[in-house]
Amino acid sequence: MLPSNHEQAEAIFTAKRYYDTLQNGMGDDNQQTLVFNDLVLLATGCAGGRTSQLMEKVNQSLPLRRQYMSLVKQFAYEVSPAQAAASSTETLEGRTTDKFSLSFSRDPVSPSQIYVILAVHFPTEKQMKNGVTVHIELGDVLQQLKLPPLIDNKTQGLFEESSAALQALLHHDASIVITD
Repeated sequence: MLPSNHEQAEAIFTAKRYYDTLQNGMGDDNQQTLVFNDLVLLATGCAGGRTSQLMEKVNQSLPLRRQYMSLVKQFAYEVSPAQAAASSTETLEGRTTDKFSLSFSRDPVSPSQIYVILAVHFPTEKQMKNGVTVHIELGDVLQQLKLPPLIDNKTQGLFEESSAALQALLHHDASIVITD
């Protein structure tokens, strides 16, 4: 019986060590696997401080990008597909659908910053309480912007013009999905 208990104890110790590594994130960040729950947290805008790290991993894998966008569309409040390209290369002035209006305004004090202003015509309780997540798909790259809770059906965020997410949002070829 002694060898059996020793083998069992060793197996428990090994399992506990792997569990602790996953829980505490002690392994190499690039080697950690993205689990389905991480994709759900991203799609619902609830990943918090891990958003950029998780989005980087999603963007490195076509199957993960597909799974992420499939989840985003399941949680979607509204979708705005890519806009028809204009004859010029100017940035998009804004977008309007039946459910939202998205506009941009340069900060007069700091011209390198741009306000993203979102008006939701029929807001949900979650949008009023938790805010809105804007998912942006441009080519093979996915981006995400989190906006604060709605006040009088509107919300806004101030972003640096150099922000990759803002640049993707301004692009006419970007597809946009709004979630709670």
